[in-house]
Formats: sequence, C-alpha cells, structure tokens
Amino acid sequence: MGSDAAETGTVQEVAPPSWATTSGRDDHGPWSALTVGAVTHRLRYIPPGVFWMGSPPEEPGRGPDEGPRHQVELTRGCWFGETPVTQALWGAVMPRNPSRFPGADRPVESVSWHDATAFLAALSTRLPGLGARLPTEAEWERACRGGTDGPNWLGAHTRAHLDPIAWHLSNSGRETHAVGTRAPNPIGLFDMLGNVLEWCADSPRAYAPGPARDPVGEEGVRHRAYRGGSWGFGPKRVRAASRGSFEVDTRIAALGFRLVGG
Repeated sequence: MGSDAAETGTVQEVAPPSWATTSGRDDHGPWSALTVGAVTHRLRYIPPGVFWMGSPPEEPGRGPDEGPRHQVELTRGCWFGETPVTQALWGAVMPRNPSRFPGADRPVESVSWHDATAFLAALSTRLPGLGARLPTEAEWERACRGGTDGPNWLGAHTRAHLDPIAWHLSNSGRETHAVGTRAPNPIGLFDMLGNVLEWCADSPRAYAPGPARDPVGEEGVRHRAYRGGSWGFGPKRVRAASRGSFEVDTRIAALGFRLVGG
C-alpha cells in the first residue's frame, strides 16, 4: 500500500450497545449515548481497519519519535467518546472536581493517569457492559485522523487550517474551552486536537518499519502516552502524529482524557 493510500475499514450496521440510553446514525456514522444521572455523553462507533501511523519526514514540526511511518491494523471496533470527558460527566461519578478551569461543559483536567482509570472503572460499575477504558495510542491516532493522513484532517499545517478545529496556544487565551465548540473531524469527533492533552492507555512504543497489528507500548513502566496537543501548545505540536508521555501520577491543567467503550 502506498503512502497516499486511504484508510480501510467500513462502518457496517452496528447494534446499539447494552449501556446506551439512545442511539442513532447521522452523516458521520453510528452513535450511542450513555447517561449518568442528568448527564448524557455521546460515543461514536469506529470499526476495525487499517491506517498509516506516524508522520512523513517532511511534515513541519515532526518529532524523531514519529517515524518511521508504518501501516497499522486494528482488529477490534470500539465506541469512542465524541468529546473529552467533561467536568459534568466526571462530577456525576466522582466526588471532587480537580479542574483548574471550572465549567460543566469544559473538559476535566488536572487528572493523573490513575485518576482517569479510577473514573473509568467507577463508570463501568454504574453501566454494566460499557467496559470503559482509555484508548491505545494507535486507536487514538486512527480516531483523530478520521480517514485522513495529513498533519490534521483539514490538510496543510497552517493556522488557517488549525484554528477552526482546535483550541491551541495562539487562540485559546491560555485556558480550556467548552467541548464541541470547534469543528469535528470527518467521523464526528470533537477536540481531538487542542483544548486538552489526552491520556492513552499504553506507554509510547518505538516505531518500527513494516506493518503492525493492534500495537501497544511496553508494559511495567511508569510513563504513559499523551496525544492531541492542548490550549498551551504551539501549532506545531497540535498534530495527529505528535506524541509525548508523562509519569502516571502527573496532574497538570492541560491534561485530560477521552473514554472508549466496548
């Protein structure tokens, strides 16, 4: 498959999951919503498929850990949060809001990897069958790209392309914003770039030439990957392939997460 090949993976009809209070389909594909108390949160179905992970050498802002660009197959479909977890959803499950920038519709932030996974475990207890978890790095990048293969889903890496889809250092006012207030990607996901960094389930793996299937990072380490850039990151780091990691107990006001369900 050449470097310009499109992603494979077609969304077939998918049954509403057991945890869903409402479900439907729109131009972006199937969606289902969970409800906890008075809070509703939508997820979008992403089928199994193949995509190109990483960035080409000529991409502006490219880091040394973004290559070699390689083909990845994800063999399992999943339900992906339409937005980062909000403070409203966090507060419907957890007793204390840790966020520096309060607002029900803003993403929850200042959460460690352990905080995020504790929330997801508690949410899963409330909604049997959800199996809430963090996405792997590969799942996250595929979801972010939404079938595209450039620095972002609008193509060229310029402010004219980034401002409509992401809150970043040059337009955020150095704070978070309500989720879903920038344009979504082609599969209906909001804030995949900018607003807050998003924890991933696994540690960053070293990329290798050749295809990979359901790749995950090394186990037994204290670092976990983050993705997406944030309100405090310059545009060159707010790209689909940009990566980084923190120790699992890190809590900063630019760091949140997104849930994945089964």
